[in-house]
Amino acid sequence: MSGKWWAMLNRPFPMRRQQIAELQAAIDRLGPFSNQRVPLPRSPELAALATSFNDMADRLLVSTKLIAENENRLRVLFAHASDVVMVIRPDTTIVSATPSVERLLGVCATDLPGRAFRDWVAPDDESTMLSALASSDAHEPCEFRLIHSDGRLIIAETHIVDLTAEPAVQGLVLTLRDISERKELEDLLAYQAFHDALTGLPNRALLRDRLAHALYRRGATRPLGLLFLDLNDFKTVNDSLGHFAGDALLQIVAARLELQLRAGDTAARIGGDEFVILLEDADETEAVEVALRIREALNEPANLVDIDVYPQASIGVAVGRPGFTSAEELLAQADAAMYVAKVSEGVCLYGEELRTNVLRRLELKTELQRALARGELSVHYQPVIDLVTGRIA
Repeated sequence: MSGKWWAMLNRPFPMRRQQIAELQAAIDRLGPFSNQRVPLPRSPELAALATSFNDMADRLLVSTKLIAENENRLRVLFAHASDVVMVIRPDTTIVSATPSVERLLGVCATDLPGRAFRDWVAPDDESTMLSALASSDAHEPCEFRLIHSDGRLIIAETHIVDLTAEPAVQGLVLTLRDISERKELEDLLAYQAFHDALTGLPNRALLRDRLAHALYRRGATRPLGLLFLDLNDFKTVNDSLGHFAGDALLQIVAARLELQLRAGDTAARIGGDEFVILLEDADETEAVEVALRIREALNEPANLVDIDVYPQASIGVAVGRPGFTSAEELLAQADAAMYVAKVSEGVCLYGEELRTNVLRRLELKTELQRALARGELSVHYQPVIDLVTGRIA
């Protein structure tokens, strides 16, 4: 047996037990995550054990600091994030919420645990919220209105993740974002896209959409009336009184048109001084009666820059039936009738005779343009002769 092993075997056991006890006592004196170290015993074997312990303590201390830094970073981010993260039970009992909930609902986060989230949801949107909780699809955000502590309604975009199976969460995680301003801007842009900025009436795009839907909804026996209205001498008002007075006149006309409409009818400004009125369930007789009533209402005096102006309009009337008339065709018919009405400054109903005349006028215009391009036109002069003298007068 070598001298080394012989020396270890012959080492007094009480001495080794004492060194182990001292090492254990040194370890016990260290607090949790302490930056102190265990002193190295004289025994090589125990010194190696103490060194390993110190290395593990160093790594544990570094990991603990990293965890603490990350937790603090997350705590700061959650505290200053605009979005609200909330954990609730399936019955909507609130477990916890980030501090940003105070900006969203005006309620302190510490006051929420144990209370029902549904108490902050607008009654009309409660079914939407409960359906979203039941589906818990994080990829499809849902929208519902929340009630702020001051009583105003807030539109919240909400992502929901079901983590009830996670031991650390055991609930539904809601990420709430206030999109009230965004929705208000979207509504404003949508309104501006489909309404005339001056009069507030529907514009051409919205009129076409409503007309197409009205034709689609009507049965084959339910007619649809369309009035095409053009103000007479509107250019004179603009040129003499200025565009400000012209704009004021258009606003007055728009207000008077709306007063003459029936429930379900639509008045639209499609440009310049042209207006179109869509009449639901109106045959030829009813449509003409409405047009005459509108002309009479418009002819009341309108005071512009201290001058009374009597606005008058020429109105073309067309009546279509679903399955026989398209939206574009009905608009064209009412427009054609309006140009005929311009001659008498009255009301004209589009009919078969007018259609024939319009088509003939269009054909004649086309033939004249074609003849001019081909050089098929020639000029002949008819002399005027004085019968007494026989000379050309």
